[in-house]
Amino acid sequence: MASDHYTQQEKLNMTLVRDYMEIAYNPKAASAEAVAPLCAPHNQFIAPTTFPDIHTLEQYAEAHGKMMRELSDLRLLEFSVFFAKDD
Repeated sequence: MASDHYTQQEKLNMTLVRDYMEIAYNPKAASAEAVAPLCAPHNQFIAPTTFPDIHTLEQYAEAHGKMMRELSDLRLLEFSVFFAKDD
């Protein structure tokens, strides 16, 4: 997991992101309902060129789940770079 130089909050954030990504990239699990417990209220997702009509992390998971079901052989294998800062 994270090195000792991360704060407890940053470690928690990284765990939440990993959990979110494991759901959002799983064609059998990805949905807004599945990720909602991991998301902060009033969160924002901004990706105007790839997902112009998506504005929250829950909406992204829902849209991404539909895409993942069409590409069912695509899997998330690892995070190559991971950043954490404050909350």
